[in-house]
Amino acid sequence: DRVLLATGCWTAALAATAAVPVPIWPYRRSIMQSGPVPELARIPLTIEWESGFHFRPKGAAQRFAMPNITTDGKEEKGPVGAPTAFPGDFAPLEVPPSLEPWLRARAAWRHPAFARLEIVDSWSCYYEMTPDDHPIVGAVPGVAGLYIAAGFSGHGFMHAPATAQLVVEEMLDGRARSIDIRDLSLERFQTGRRPFKAAVL
Repeated sequence: DRVLLATGCWTAALAATAAVPVPIWPYRRSIMQSGPVPELARIPLTIEWESGFHFRPKGAAQRFAMPNITTDGKEEKGPVGAPTAFPGDFAPLEVPPSLEPWLRARAAWRHPAFARLEIVDSWSCYYEMTPDDHPIVGAVPGVAGLYIAAGFSGHGFMHAPATAQLVVEEMLDGRARSIDIRDLSLERFQTGRRPFKAAVL
């Protein structure tokens, strides 16, 4: 039998039932969408490197993503450590009230067209974060038939087709043939092996 854990930020809790520690942590990210900003309808995706704040057109509107803001007002791009608890059932996440004033000020600083910004929608979701921002893909050492494909740090939807192919190859052939995925193994956190460094929004 084979079991694949492709269970997002719930993967660590499920893997723990097989006594497998998995460093995948839930982390809330928020999105806001403006009303029409026609003068910026053709602007490309724009990223503020230091904070992770970024925006892009969505039709005539603009869609914004941003870091979390801690209770003392600091910008937080990712989890600072393992959580004390994991999410329960799926439930709506509220956007923290502190984010909209931060967004308005930051957006207006980045472009004067945002000085009269109108926010018309917002939502939050969970990212599934690993300590190095890269996913865990492949067989679990020491547990025959158990595989993981999780921890994509917000990019799983884009990587899903290729990941499915690689996991199927590993399940059926004992290793992924299309590309070498050893850098994405769970073992890397014990051996010190690290994937290439890349920016993650």
